[in-house]
Amino acid sequence: MEKNKVLIKKATVNNIDEILQIQDFLAYPLISKKALQQDLLNKIYLYYIAYIDDIPVGFIAISSLVDTIDLQYIVVNNNYQRSGIGTLLFMTITNYAKANNISKILLEVRASNLGAINFYTSLGFSKISERKNYYTDTHETAYIYQKLL
Repeated sequence: MEKNKVLIKKATVNNIDEILQIQDFLAYPLISKKALQQDLLNKIYLYYIAYIDDIPVGFIAISSLVDTIDLQYIVVNNNYQRSGIGTLLFMTITNYAKANNISKILLEVRASNLGAINFYTSLGFSKISERKNYYTDTHETAYIYQKLL
């Protein structure tokens, strides 16, 4: 069986429903439709969507100020996780950063999210700090990771 090709496209307000569909499998939504629309109309935010056979299967969102990118979200549908889509989405952002003279990428992750932590460290991120009781729902610690480009 031939492996399906992943196509990555920059998102616009026309893609809101696709992004919401991708996050449907999550226990709680990361972003509301209204907030997503505001992000997509704001020049500091950038979203990319990964498609397989015209089906949206993942997205990445960043905010970008001066020489730093803040990774907001990276979500891949459960059925497509560990297939390289997250890495392709991240490489899209890395290429964007390099083309725009951006020197670092920052992110925060729940201390309990070992899968994400392993993914980020495999991409070259290093933990630089912690924020105790950061998440209001669980009072969990957030780890702050950085990747220098």
